Amino acid sequence: MKRFVVTVTVVLLAMTALPASAEAADPVSALKAQLSKYRGVTIVERGTKPTKKIVGIRAKVLVKLDRSGRPVASDRTLMTLGYEDIPQHHRDIIVDGRMYYWGRIFNDGSPVLPEGKQWVLRNDKVQPAVGFLQMVNVLEPATLGALLKSTTTVRRGKGETLYSGAVSLGEIYKVSSSLRADYPKGFDYKTVVLNWRLSTDSKGLVRRLVTSEKNSDSTDLIFDTRFSDWRPEVTIQAPPANEVANEREVGYE
Repeated sequence: MKRFVVTVTVVLLAMTALPASAEAADPVSALKAQLSKYRGVTIVERGTKPTKKIVGIRAKVLVKLDRSGRPVASDRTLMTLGYEDIPQHHRDIIVDGRMYYWGRIFNDGSPVLPEGKQWVLRNDKVQPAVGFLQMVNVLEPATLGALLKSTTTVRRGKGETLYSGAVSLGEIYKVSSSLRADYPKGFDYKTVVLNWRLSTDSKGLVRRLVTSEKNSDSTDLIFDTRFSDWRPEVTIQAPPANEVANEREVGYE
């Protein structure tokens, strides 16, 4: 019995909330070291609105990165469950700024392709994807550092450190090149506050980021992003040219 009590006590102490300054592997340094050696990571993201009868969106992305964490190519699959509970499936590959997509595109509907074609080439140039909904891109060392500056609590478990806090999206906007590229300057980011939880492994590498915010109708939007399978240089290629239709050739149902 005494051994059981001691064991439980040790486990509880290990998960006790620590000051934000408590010693732990530095996630920013761990990310920079990883980016210097590896160029690929798999990201799985879910977006939910619990107060509505919609699951939201699930994205899985293999992304190729440069040393700064900037995506240079991506291969992404998406599933969304709309208001009528009709699943919508979509895949896009982005290489050299060109998007090739398959399946239903959210605003345009399902493409009607010429015979023998499976993919559509978008006319506009786009940036490679690192997800779909998450506005905080912790693959950018500067963005990860800005997020961690707002830490209020650090908890440690076996092989994991959990950080949590709240941050103004305006603070993230100042340092995040991807956020500035995706959203206009006119938006008042200072009014958007995100509650967040970030977990890292024993080496300090980010494993999971969960953020939530209140929107205009006072309902929670929750974005859950997981990072795994860091790997050496990856190759992401465009689909075969004979399977690709130009967007001008395509109609939509």
